[in-house]
Amino acid sequence: VYKGLGNNLLRQRHIQRLHLFPDMEMPDFVRENLGNQLEQIQRVPKRSDEYTPEERARFSRLLRFPADHVEKWERSIPNPGRYEKPGLKGEPSDYETGTTDDSHSLRHKRQHAIALSGRDSDTVPCAPHSSPRHTSK
Repeated sequence: VYKGLGNNLLRQRHIQRLHLFPDMEMPDFVRENLGNQLEQIQRVPKRSDEYTPEERARFSRLLRFPADHVEKWERSIPNPGRYEKPGLKGEPSDYETGTTDDSHSLRHKRQHAIALSGRDSDTVPCAPHSSPRHTSK
């Protein structure tokens, strides 16, 4: 029994409280004070699904929702997909690459060169810009 109490600061207090009896008989005052359960300090509140409809009706309301208010949803909203900025197919946009305005005009020059060489039939030359650096030949 003493080994089971461990070797900590509470050991001495536990040994003082330990009552050993030679047989199964113990005095009534000890038996009355026995308890394996501490008294509950605060009652456990009910869960919301444990209330009856009558109890729910008696419960005071803070606000009333309008009739068209959706409290529960039946299904999740479908994913609208990813917005892709218009541009050449497979080529990252300026936003994704973090390019500047100079590289933007270089990209248009490259598009013109590809379109004029006829290597890619899907590529159409873009409309002329108001930029003085951009010239189409």
